[in-house]
Amino acid sequence: MHDLIVIGAGSAGLSAAALAASVGADVALIEANAIGGDCTWTGCVPSKALLHIAKAAHTVRTAGHLGLQTQLTGVDMAQVRRTIAARIQEVYQHESPQALANKGITVITGRARFTSPDTIVVSGQPMRARHFILCTGAHPRPLNIPGIDTVTAHNHHTIFDNDRLPEHLIVVGAGPIGAEIAQAYGRLGAQVSLVGPALLPKESPQTTAIIQEALQHSGARFIPARAASVCPNSPHPHGLTLTLNDGQQIHGDMLMVAIGRTANIDGLGLDQAGIQTTHGVIHVNSTLHTSNPRVLAAGDCNGSPQFTHLAGWQGVMAARNALFPLQTDALGRRPPRVTFTDPEVAAVGLSFAQAKQRFGQHALRAHRPLTHVDRAVCDHATAGFIELIHHSDGRLLGATLVGPRAGDALSGLVVALEHNLKLKELATALHPYPTYAIGIQQLAADLYTQQSLDTTAVRLLKKWKGYHKA
Repeated sequence: MHDLIVIGAGSAGLSAAALAASVGADVALIEANAIGGDCTWTGCVPSKALLHIAKAAHTVRTAGHLGLQTQLTGVDMAQVRRTIAARIQEVYQHESPQALANKGITVITGRARFTSPDTIVVSGQPMRARHFILCTGAHPRPLNIPGIDTVTAHNHHTIFDNDRLPEHLIVVGAGPIGAEIAQAYGRLGAQVSLVGPALLPKESPQTTAIIQEALQHSGARFIPARAASVCPNSPHPHGLTLTLNDGQQIHGDMLMVAIGRTANIDGLGLDQAGIQTTHGVIHVNSTLHTSNPRVLAAGDCNGSPQFTHLAGWQGVMAARNALFPLQTDALGRRPPRVTFTDPEVAAVGLSFAQAKQRFGQHALRAHRPLTHVDRAVCDHATAGFIELIHHSDGRLLGATLVGPRAGDALSGLVVALEHNLKLKELATALHPYPTYAIGIQQLAADLYTQQSLDTTAVRLLKKWKGYHKA
């Protein structure tokens, strides 16, 4: 009997198995498909590789205003595909079965199914464990509209295997995945239509206005509508026509669907293990335990926000809670999020609306446009801003950054929120110049100075100086 069996080798599963092995537990990791999961093969890694290639194309195409005489003569999508595959392999080498075995993890390929509360079957072989962690992830949600079966519809599992640059790519779904792919293909030279009820619906109107303009400059137009039906459209061999709910028709030669992801819970035999589900996800408590006390669930399959970093963190917490008696809350946090368009959108903590709802008039907002950040001016990348949400007592409550490398600059604010730091700490921590992150220090310093000038001591000092001048 194993101490722990982890089902699913994506971010959550790899993290859970690694922690368990590091403390000497007998751990088996079971994966039905490819070790690394969505992030390595069809998500984070290939999408960022594609965005990097697309940005290079955009830089070459727009370098004239910098005084550089160059031009982009074409895009070899077969080479683009090979480059993306190479980047995947570079990441995968640290996740291969041999690499995991070197850490003391037993890797088993196959599909697991519960037959009882403490037993699973993999390829016909029963396996038992003291504890199980389900890390089965999620898969692309299909677009259920008339005619969808008559055309080829890509999703984030297939788009990175594409070796053809379309004349007109239609992307249905305007969340982070859709926006990233739309901008990338637009920069590579395709005409792109991005369709959805709202662009980046979790973000503020100011943010989405900046991203919509950036997409347009990249060759991608956003159309606020819903897809109603689709059908083939000859004579183009890949031709298709998407009809929207307002009657508008879009003609293209490639379709991608990015309307969300659904938890992978089918075929696991959850009922045989006494594991309850709610609204298509595995129900867990604050310590990630399911209704079966032997079984925990981490990452996308339990309905948490679908972020690789959150899944990995939950995997660690799940392994910790499975193997040790002291239980840790693994749900009570607001994970940071980043959309890797250009400019990037990064946020953590409370939005201003959420802060107002919780703290009323004590919730305050401070804003600094990138036109006041010298590095952004030097890079000619001033489309964006820094926004800090804070309490009247100086506590940081949340932040949104829109700009180049916003995800990297956000990290300091994540730490600040984690440790309940105030504006004073952000203002007095010395940042290097010229960077994007120093804009955060400058904004915090402005706020801290304003608060300091409103203290009783400062008011008395002003009166004292006024008295002596008189």
